[in-house]
Amino acid sequence: MRIGHNPKVFWSQSNDKHFTIRNLHFDAAGTYYCEVTTDTPIYTKASQDAVLHVILPQTGPPRITFKKRQFFIGEKLIANCTTSKAQPAPHITWLINGKKVAFRSTCQSMVGKDAV
Repeated sequence: MRIGHNPKVFWSQSNDKHFTIRNLHFDAAGTYYCEVTTDTPIYTKASQDAVLHVILPQTGPPRITFKKRQFFIGEKLIANCTTSKAQPAPHITWLINGKKVAFRSTCQSMVGKDAV
C-alpha cells in the first residue's frame, strides 16, 4: 500500500499486531490509530490516537558569515547564520561575546534557498 503521494513509501503488515513503513518520509507523519472488530458479538473499538512526528535532524553545525572580517566604527554589520536543512526548522539565537542579542525593530530575518 502506498502512503501519500510518494511512490517510495510502502507499508506491509508483518502480523496482526505490527506493520512496517520502509523509507519513511514527511507525508507519513500524522495521527495513527488501530481498530479492533469482532464478529460475535458485533463489536468495534478504536485505539487512542497516537501522533507520529517525522524529523530531519541537522547534519552539521550552523555557519556564520560576514561580508568582510574587519569593520570600522560606524559601519553596518550584516551577518548571516546558515543551518543545514532540518525539520522542524531550527531556532536561531544570536550571541555576541556569550551574551544573547536583544533585537530591536531594525533587526531583519531573511530566509533564502539555503538559509533557515
